[in-house]
Amino acid sequence: MMNISDYIERIDRDDISIHLPPALLTENTEVVKGVLLISHELTLSGAPIQLYMLAKALIDLGYQPIVYSLSEGDLIDDYIKMNVPIICGIGPAKSAEWVNELVRGFKYIFVNTLPMVSFVRYLSGANRQIFWWIHESSYLFKDKYCTDIPNTSGLRILAVSEICSDHIKKYMGLDSTLFNICIEDQGTSHELTSNKTVFLWAGILDPNKAPEILLNAIFNLPENYICESEFIIVGQTHHDHENEYAILVKEIASKLPNTRFMDTMDHNEFLKLMNTVDSIVVTSMEETMSAVAVEGLMKNKIVVCTEGCGIAKYIKNMQNGFVVPVRNSQKLCETLKYIIDNNDNLSQLRLSGRKVYQTFFTYDVFKQHLEKILTESN
Repeated sequence: MMNISDYIERIDRDDISIHLPPALLTENTEVVKGVLLISHELTLSGAPIQLYMLAKALIDLGYQPIVYSLSEGDLIDDYIKMNVPIICGIGPAKSAEWVNELVRGFKYIFVNTLPMVSFVRYLSGANRQIFWWIHESSYLFKDKYCTDIPNTSGLRILAVSEICSDHIKKYMGLDSTLFNICIEDQGTSHELTSNKTVFLWAGILDPNKAPEILLNAIFNLPENYICESEFIIVGQTHHDHENEYAILVKEIASKLPNTRFMDTMDHNEFLKLMNTVDSIVVTSMEETMSAVAVEGLMKNKIVVCTEGCGIAKYIKNMQNGFVVPVRNSQKLCETLKYIIDNNDNLSQLRLSGRKVYQTFFTYDVFKQHLEKILTESN
């Protein structure tokens, strides 16, 4: 059992910031089933959002999560509303003595993302259960992340997709458990504002996401198909820094007919935009799991993805979506033409795509899977 006030007093120091839900302080809360979640950041991006969903599921299962992050971010307010304390590291690495105080009293610790390997190395082997949830693509599996990984009974590696699991086996030589992401069900909605077939691409403007493959496919569409279609590119740059690649993508998009570029937006606004389109296109060279594709399936959209995407495992071509080879703009162009020609006749494909979402990616499925993982670790 842990008293929240005593715990905070024990770890408080000048180079950390602590964000406490008022209710936990006023109630002088005693925590019986505390779980520590360790994250690299608290931004509104893929892995941090999934850690937030993990915290929500833990609460529903009767646990009290506490989050330690290496930096602050926009998710702090959401955690506070959920009565989850946040501890943020500021400045240089913390001493081993302080980390020992941070983790003392927790039976379960979740470490989120591959770059947090130093915590995994340090914490494994003690009388506690460490869950390491890995989301990353192969280019991040470098020696500094993949060497000296303790293979102990107290460490369980969770992989966000089968592609990710394959990387863990290849680069680390270790087995892992599949633990999919989840997207809360927003229902289906069609608010089409055009009589054209509308395609949406969204993501970071970098070579791995490969938006130029879609732009090349648009360029190669015959004029009559261009007239019957519209393309929306929602682009984000790394840390708001616009590099030459991003500038080039924007420039090319601006010159293509019936193609418009939009800057990244609030997630709720993005979901509203998704309501107005027919199809979601994911052109990544490699992406362990595409949240945008899962959201598309959730909303009954026609999902087109590459073979390099983890979501492709669940897509049966022309049955519940479309899968195209990596970096093959010609095949993508043919797929776009097929969708434009048959858009009005693909209602069953859309329904089958949503069935994929309901079977593998809902919050309830996620929570049940988490409960199973925790039960197996007792």
